[in-house]
Amino acid sequence: MTGVGFITEPERQVPVRYETQVLVVGGGSAGVAAAVAAARNGADVTLVERTNYLGGLATGGLIILLLIMDDGRGSQVIAGLCEETIQRMAARGAAVFPKKEEWGDPDDALVARYRKW
Repeated sequence: MTGVGFITEPERQVPVRYETQVLVVGGGSAGVAAAVAAARNGADVTLVERTNYLGGLATGGLIILLLIMDDGRGSQVIAGLCEETIQRMAARGAAVFPKKEEWGDPDDALVARYRKW
């Protein structure tokens, strides 16, 4: 795709209010992960989000269920920041887990019970 021209703006001074090493725009799942990773690696990070909450659709979309992080047989295959978040929620009593013997059970009544969330 080629440009169709240019816009010339007059020179102006814009005040600098804040300096940072890493600016992350957007506090959805990816933005939060990027900000945490940069901060853990020693960067001075600023995370900017247009709404009053972090998490994107995982928060604002009222998604309260974090799907399984295992292979369906109990072997964990997903970890990282999502796992850390779940562990922190569990430590505060804010996470609910199905009983281990219910994992992978296709029983309609059991599935319906967990779909209520």
